Amino acid sequence: MTNEDRSFLNELRNNINRLFQHFNEIEIYQRELAEELNVLKQEISILKNEKEALCLKNENLKIANLMLTGSDENRMARKRLNTIIREIDKCIALLNR
Repeated sequence: MTNEDRSFLNELRNNINRLFQHFNEIEIYQRELAEELNVLKQEISILKNEKEALCLKNENLKIANLMLTGSDENRMARKRLNTIIREIDKCIALLNR
C-alpha cells in the first residue's frame, strides 16, 4: 500500500467519522423538534378548548343581553324560558324522589 493509498484511506475514515457525527447531531435535533411539536400540539388543544368555552360564554351573554333589553318580545321569551326551567326543575325533583 502506497502513501497515497494510506492518505486516501485516512481521508475516507475522517469523512465517514464526520458523516456519523453529523448524522448523530441531526438525530438529536430531530428528537428536539418532535418534543417541541408535542408541546405545541398540547397548547393548540388547550387553546381550542378555551376558544370553545369563550364562544359558549359569548352566546350565553348575548342571550342574557337580549333578555335584559326589555322589549315585549324579550319579556315573552323570558317568561317562556322561566316556565320551561321551572318544569325542568319539577322533573328533576320528581326523579330525585
